[in-house]
Parts: sequence; C-alpha cells; structure tokens
Amino acid sequence: MRKKMIGALLVIVFISMTLPLIPLATQATGTAQVVQVVQIAYIGALGTTNDAEVIQVTASSSGFYDDLGTIYKVKTPDGTYIKVLRYHPPGQNFRNGSQPILLFSGILANINEFLSHSTPRLKQFYNVTLPDNLAPWAVGDENIKKDPLLYYSIAYYLWKQGYDVWLANYRGTGYKEMKSDMGKPTTSIDTFALYDARTAIKHVYSVTGKHPVVGGHSTGGLVTMMLLQGTYFKSNGHVGSTDALVKERNGITQGPETIKGFIALEPAGIPTITKLLDIHLVWEILDMDLYLDIRTILETLDGTGKCSMIYLLEEVASQAGPIIRDLLENILNMDLTDFNPPLAYFHLAYSLDSVYFDVLAQYFDFAMHKTIREFFKNGFFNQFLAEAPTPRAWDGYYYYIGNNMKKVKVPMITILATMQNNYLDLVNATEIIQDFIKGKTPSGNDPYYFVEGAHIDVPIGLRAPTGAFPYIGSWLRTIAPP
Repeated sequence: MRKKMIGALLVIVFISMTLPLIPLATQATGTAQVVQVVQIAYIGALGTTNDAEVIQVTASSSGFYDDLGTIYKVKTPDGTYIKVLRYHPPGQNFRNGSQPILLFSGILANINEFLSHSTPRLKQFYNVTLPDNLAPWAVGDENIKKDPLLYYSIAYYLWKQGYDVWLANYRGTGYKEMKSDMGKPTTSIDTFALYDARTAIKHVYSVTGKHPVVGGHSTGGLVTMMLLQGTYFKSNGHVGSTDALVKERNGITQGPETIKGFIALEPAGIPTITKLLDIHLVWEILDMDLYLDIRTILETLDGTGKCSMIYLLEEVASQAGPIIRDLLENILNMDLTDFNPPLAYFHLAYSLDSVYFDVLAQYFDFAMHKTIREFFKNGFFNQFLAEAPTPRAWDGYYYYIGNNMKKVKVPMITILATMQNNYLDLVNATEIIQDFIKGKTPSGNDPYYFVEGAHIDVPIGLRAPTGAFPYIGSWLRTIAPP
C-alpha cells in the first residue's frame, strides 16, 4: 500500500508540474523553412484513393528524414492530414514489390522509436560502438558498421530482411517534417485507430498494391486490434462494427483495408494503476481536453545542444541507489540497464512526443473499470461527462474485449516484457494473454514470447536486436515472406 501511495503522489505531482508548461509548448518554434517534395494521397471516407499527386510543401530545414525515405501527407476522413514514411536506410533503395509492413508507435512517442540512427548532433556528444557479440543477422553488415545505432532500429532490421517498411504518425505527433496535423482536442484512441491508422493502411495498399502486415508498440498494437474488429465511427459518434469490415480487414474478403498479419509489441491493454487515483480531481484534470506538446517543450529546453532532461535522466540513472532506481524504472516502465547513453539520447531527443489528455483519460477509464471500451465521451450526450461511468450491459458503448475479440482472426505475434512494475504497469502480461491472445479466434500461427526488459525498451533497447527482432523476423517468414 505504501508503494502505491508513493506512485499515486508522483503521478499527481507530475501532472501538476507539467500543466504550467502548456502555454510555452503551444508557441511556434520559429525554425527556418525550406521547400520539400512530398507526395499526397487523398483518401475518402469509403476507402477509395483519389488523384494522387506530387506537390511542394514547406518542411523543417533540419532534413532529418532526407535520407530515410519518402514522406506522404495523407488526408483522413475527418479532414486531418497525417504523415506516413516509406523507409529505406541512408544510401539504399526501397523494397519495391516486397511485402509491406506498417508500424504505429505508442503514445508519448512518434515513429522515431523505430528509427534509431546517428544524427550529426548525436555524433557531437557520443562515439557510438557496437557490442562484442552481435546478433547473427547483423554480422558483417556494412550499413551497421558505418552507423552502429542502426543495429537497434526495427525499421532497418525489417528492411534488411527484405520487407517494404512503412511508419505512420498519429495526428498531433511527429518530429520536424514528419509532424502530423493537430486535429481536434477531443482526440481519443478511437480517433487514432478509426481515422489515422485506417487511413494509413489504405494508403500503403494504394501505393504498393499489397496488403500490409500491421502492428506496433503499445498503443500501436491496440489500434491495430481495434481495426481488426471491423470498427468505424457511426453517425451518432459511437463506435460500431460491421461484418463486412471484419471480413475485409481479416482477409476473408479482399479490399483496401485488408491486414495480412498483426505484430503486437507489448500491446496496450488495461493498465495497472492504483485505485487511489480514482478521485474527482484526477478526472477533472483529464477532462480539460488539452494537448500537451512535450516535443516543443524538449526543444525549448535544449539550449546547450544536449537536452536538459536527457542529461538529468542519465545522471540520475548513473548515480541513483537501488531504491531510486527501482522507483524510476517502475514509474517510467523502462529497464535502465537496457540503454546506453547514445541510445537513450536518441529516443529522448527525437522520439519522445506529445499527448492528448483525452487519450490519457481513455486509458484511465480502462484502468479504473478493468475493461477496454470506446472513449466514454463518444456520443452526443456523453461529451459532457467528466468521469467515466461504471460499465453496464446495454450502456451504448462498444467494448473491444470479451466476445468482440473473436472478430480478430489474422495471424498474430505478441512480444511481452518480463519486467512487471509495482506502481504503474502500462501493460499487464497476464491480461494481454487472457484478453488478446486467448480471446481472438485462433489462426494457427499466434505465438507469444517473453523478452527481457520492460514496456518501453522491448522494441528499442540494447537487447532488442537479439530479443524481439529475431522472433518477429522468423514469424514473418512463415505468414508473409518478403
């Protein structure tokens, strides 16, 4: 009980400290702009692709993605533009004609969590070296010799295996020229899934003519699961499901929304959060319909070229005793031994991103009511709710677990972390096995694996190249060869 009280107090303190930063975060960064060629596909609400064209748009002068592929700016059914990257390593080509893989990130992150590489700025501070014992797939790789951080990039790993790699940012997230448009403050996880992820899947199919394997880390796994249930927004604002969409997305019938397989990297489910936080004050804070632009805050704090938050975390991690270290790892859901300084710098400087409070409120509803359902503000009358109501039969909400999970029929690989946290557990492995893996319709190829680490570092940590990556590569070769 004492640990839970400490954890609850820390969460409230964090929320209280970050709220004053919001006005600062909404200011423009004022970076120089240049012209970049980007392809746009307009995708309508019914899934058809109209009039793809190449136009000129303004983009950040950083050129962060200049050598990493092509950026697509794609319109969702509600008129919001999201950014999608078709990836290739620097100096290499796309895997044209190969099996496409489309990945989505977790909340508080963008696609850079899949794109570890040495930027010019990072090289100023760190001399990156490779471990002595490389994974067999990386031995003798010339690209990795040139840039050792590529070794920790799942995008590079999949490309090396022969796959056509695509990465998409939800609305309101993204670094520099990959920043998607904002959308509305009332953005929920349903919005990410039924507008943004759905649009990205159709776009990949429209460009490649092939049905992608889809998935991602944390929220990226959750939004894929939502879509596989044939879900969409009904005219009354609630989430619905149709048999036709279930069949199309699961490949029983073929269409632009067909998903060939499902990669679930520590997929988000019901978080384990103390009930001590189930108080009116916390619900009121989450009810503010705010967008916390952490990405801009980080860039504002980065006055010396080495981000203050990164330096602070590095110092705390290296100097902390076992009690403080345990507290940090449990609150952050990460294994600090699974990072070295350059890898930690990359992800804190480039992949840590922003968050909508309504997304946090939806996860909070999952935790407090032990279920996974559509956002409790969906529907005309529910938009005025400040606190999520207790689940009841026939309450009008769509529930993603239980009987609806049977609608998921495609092959699914799940990667889970061995480290379970005491104070705040973003993913409970037992719940994922029960509700996701055992809840879906078996496909005959639904393995799950435990890898050493915690929630955040499973796909990006030092152990990922020998842990999660080979499991995914082996499974992909059985269900969708390149």
